[in-house]
Amino acid sequence: TKFRREDMHDFLRRCREIDMCGNGFFTASDLKHVLAALGHGNVSEAIAARFLRSLRHPGESYIDYIAMLDAIYLRQQRIFEEELWRNFQRVCQSVGGRGGSGEGRMTVNELGLLLGDPVIVGLLMAEIPESAGVEEAAVCQRVQNGVRQHCADRGTEAIEFRTLSALLLKLVRSYTTPKDIVSLMGAAELEAMDPISTML
Repeated sequence: TKFRREDMHDFLRRCREIDMCGNGFFTASDLKHVLAALGHGNVSEAIAARFLRSLRHPGESYIDYIAMLDAIYLRQQRIFEEELWRNFQRVCQSVGGRGGSGEGRMTVNELGLLLGDPVIVGLLMAEIPESAGVEEAAVCQRVQNGVRQHCADRGTEAIEFRTLSALLLKLVRSYTTPKDIVSLMGAAELEAMDPISTML
């Protein structure tokens, strides 16, 4: 079961509710209950099997839930980048453009080809919760405008894949930061949830 962006926000909210001391830690039992409440029963049972049975001292079972959330976030970002790279190369090779040959760059004028690919649009839309209620065309237009503006601000006609990937994630994930998550998190934690902003 994939841990969606909405789940990450719900996970943090529930962790904060359980963490009465506000120190950023809770027990493996707490983690099991939070995951079960979010509908991840199979993961909850795996947690119980791994942590709860093998530990002899209560202090050994405390978990830094912010660090765990960061690890989940970074893993999801890497999976997105790998999928995007495979499809970026496929699109570039199919039209004889750059990128597929290992150069890893795309001109601003080629963005329409990339954003016209249904697989790539699907990857972008998967990062946006259904509750946001946005349509593919609006997302593609916003992404294209954002990438064009990024390139114009830097006086360039092309964008490197890694920069493009980080920018795409930042643009589509701007649909996903609910107001309640901002009130739950401090500035440092919010920055940790968006490490790609430092790459741009």
